[in-house]
Amino acid sequence: AMTADEQYALFEKSIRERLVKQARDEAVQAFREEIGLDDEGVKQFGEWRSKKDGANETAIVTFGVRGTEIHELETKHGRWSMEETISEISRTYQTWMPMLIGVEDVAYQKALVEVLNRQQHPWTIQPIKVDKDKRRRALAVTGMFQTGRVYLSNPDLIAQLKVFTVTPMDSADDLVDACVHALRLVQLYAYPGQ
Repeated sequence: AMTADEQYALFEKSIRERLVKQARDEAVQAFREEIGLDDEGVKQFGEWRSKKDGANETAIVTFGVRGTEIHELETKHGRWSMEETISEISRTYQTWMPMLIGVEDVAYQKALVEVLNRQQHPWTIQPIKVDKDKRRRALAVTGMFQTGRVYLSNPDLIAQLKVFTVTPMDSADDLVDACVHALRLVQLYAYPGQ
């Protein structure tokens, strides 16, 4: 037989589990509503998540490669709707004609990849599988910085990188993420085997 303390602990655990499940279900439902996902899983392209207060920004970092040098050509970021994001990507493509465009292959960005692939542009969209560990992602490209091969010019990107190196989990990092993803694509496609 269980003691009164054991019964109370079991009751408390049961209540806690129910509350956690309820909170998780509510969070999932809120996310589904936020990105326009109905019960059948049909994506409705309305406002992009980044328009909401407190949400991350969308960031685009474009690099050009000359020999062993990697130059930042353009960096832009903002809280854009999906249509605005597509327009920004299109403008970037028309300006720089990149070899490929990387897009994170998570959550609502998966829908963006599908939409971009349906556009009437000859671009190549590269879905990027994201490692959840931001520090590990950044470490994959630090050698490029350490050898002096990366040249940056955007003050917002430089500032985020400086803060990120000190407090990677507590800082705004949208530009850092976009920069790291772009540099990984440079590693994989401009310098294969490195």
